[in-house]
Amino acid sequence: MTSTRTTSSRRTILRGLVLAGPLALAAPALAGCAGGSSAPGNAGEVVTATVARAVFSPAEVTADATTAAAALRGFGADLTRRLLGASEDNLACSPFSVAVALAMTANGAAGTTASEMLHVLGADSLDRLNRGMGALTQVVESRAGHIQEPGGPAYDIALDSANSLWPQAGMSWKAPFLDALARWYGAGLHTVDYVKAAGPARAAINAWTSERTHTRIPELIPDGAVDATTRLVLVNALYLKAPWMTPFVPEATTPGRFVAAAGERSVPMMHQSVSVPYAEGPGWVAVTLPYAGGTLAMTLIRTDAATAADHAGWLTTANLDHALTGGAATQVLLGMPRWTFRVPSSLPRYLAAMGMPTAFGDTADFSGMTDQEKLFISDILHEVFIAVDEKGTEAAAATAVVLLAMGAVVEPKEVTLDRPFLFVIHETSTHAPLFIGRVAEPAA
Repeated sequence: MTSTRTTSSRRTILRGLVLAGPLALAAPALAGCAGGSSAPGNAGEVVTATVARAVFSPAEVTADATTAAAALRGFGADLTRRLLGASEDNLACSPFSVAVALAMTANGAAGTTASEMLHVLGADSLDRLNRGMGALTQVVESRAGHIQEPGGPAYDIALDSANSLWPQAGMSWKAPFLDALARWYGAGLHTVDYVKAAGPARAAINAWTSERTHTRIPELIPDGAVDATTRLVLVNALYLKAPWMTPFVPEATTPGRFVAAAGERSVPMMHQSVSVPYAEGPGWVAVTLPYAGGTLAMTLIRTDAATAADHAGWLTTANLDHALTGGAATQVLLGMPRWTFRVPSSLPRYLAAMGMPTAFGDTADFSGMTDQEKLFISDILHEVFIAVDEKGTEAAAATAVVLLAMGAVVEPKEVTLDRPFLFVIHETSTHAPLFIGRVAEPAA
């Protein structure tokens, strides 16, 4: 039996708009693209433009999205494996969100920087990367909507991916870079002023991310992560809320034993008997729980040894492929805990180890973005929220790539008070001196 799915009108309208010109952006936000000034009228004011992205035919989606998904499994296994090596604590990351943010950034990279980024993302060319991520995003977003099971209940699935770029006002940004982000990623452009108003710029980015993740990621950019040297931030936001195809019965949830690294404890354990895809290999089993409509699922993997190092050792591309695609319908008596947690991560050291170190150093080449200043990636901020219960799953992720101006990094001034000096103690708003003095010889 086939369920009927109705996608939201907002998404349908977005896909129905094909990018007709080289760049469909509002004029005020692009005043700096050809070298002019696009500074907001007041420091901290955000100038915004929205775009519509390219639409893929069914044949293109099948080919390009399948290739991109395979690369994403390899990328996700590698990144998560490295994150697992850092802690025994809860872990969550969104390979999709990170890959989209990196793919947008790669459109402004050149030389070795571009080659390394493409290698890490598993793409042999920028065109293949863009087409693959664009097609995969179209597939992912098509899974959202209202689902009516024949003769059964109706469900709503929310699944949204949104992209944005936040450039420094007044800078010249290259049209091909902006064209690519508009065409393939539908990235809305929001001009801000980091130089004069880094705090309001940070607040605006966080507000956008919070809205796109339904408030689940309220502060992606922490205090101090952007400052007067920041020139560009690229953001992906991802949100999912979906009910299980076969919900757990709340009355069947009972206290159960959970053996964590810190010791054994009692947790609410959900239970059900269900026929679902089941896969197994040496030392592990995997169960796939579909969400309503069957186009989304969660695969749960239990390994015989359960330390973070053991899980990192299991997480190979081959094992992940087997767990996600190799299951056969099997009756399973499943017990699993409810869980809710949030995990923020900073990714540069992991991505550098995966093969793209140049982007983070003084030899970074992002000349595809601008010739006005030399840029490098100072941080890649990532955060995931997830909540799983008897009804289903709510999850959100966001990734921000922060680029700074290399020339803006100033060597510190060295000051050593090794001879007599003056001091002034004063109030800071009026600078009224409260005490003035001289230290001729420090007291013992």
